Amino acid sequence: MTTTTTRTPSAAPVTGRFRRLARRIDRRLGARDEHWVKGPAVVSLLALPALLWYAFGDGFLIIGGGALAAVLFAGVLALAVAWLLPHREAMRSARLTFAVTAIALLVLPIVLTVVMVVVVVFGFALASGPA
Repeated sequence: MTTTTTRTPSAAPVTGRFRRLARRIDRRLGARDEHWVKGPAVVSLLALPALLWYAFGDGFLIIGGGALAAVLFAGVLALAVAWLLPHREAMRSARLTFAVTAIALLVLPIVLTVVMVVVVVFGFALASGPA
């Protein structure tokens, strides 16, 4: 008894009037990327604690209509673009760029807050003199 294995396509075959459009897209953008989800998924997992902290942080970072809100909005927008880009190999670098930009923008306010707290604590320790 012999068995044959066939490669299953990553997406359903295009039929009907959209076949020409699908071929044109394949020609322009290249092959489908099987691992397209890795970059946005990793960034989403890294950004999830930061987003939850901003949402339910009990006033740790007060987000008004200022620059912090704009940075967070830009980070969430970049993450959404990383998820929504076409799943093609040609778009892999753009997807990774948007994902890295999103994590940098979402985590930057937390990092700056921690650095400022450390600077203030060391400033008070140095100002108080030797113990």
